[in-house]
Amino acid sequence: MSNVLAGIGRGQLKVLERRLIQKKHIFEFYKENLSHLEGLAMMPVNDWNEPNFWLSCITLSGKVKPLDIIEALEHENIESRPIWKPMHMQPFYRDCDFLGSGVSQKIFEHGLCLPSDTKMTDDDLNRICEIIKGVWR
Repeated sequence: MSNVLAGIGRGQLKVLERRLIQKKHIFEFYKENLSHLEGLAMMPVNDWNEPNFWLSCITLSGKVKPLDIIEALEHENIESRPIWKPMHMQPFYRDCDFLGSGVSQKIFEHGLCLPSDTKMTDDDLNRICEIIKGVWR
């Protein structure tokens, strides 16, 4: 690691605890405001560890698709993104052996990363939630 990267890392450690608290707040805000929507599930949180909540992600199992939410948010100039595409679905690995049960592919096809920037205010989060709720109306 270069001296510059080490210096940046040390600087980030000073604000890490505040960022983790804000990330958890963002997740809990989404959970409180969106969990009641039919077919929407928040990313699972295990009781045997403490996640960092770096991204707030959802999966959808009903009539609403991830692209519906992405487009609704994009229309309001708000960025969201699909869950990362699994390695076995990448063109480079198309002809490689794959061991698995399809869980990652299902999460990719039905999942969505919601805006999770620590600079977002509760007003920002509320606006995002209202746009998402509007997709169900």
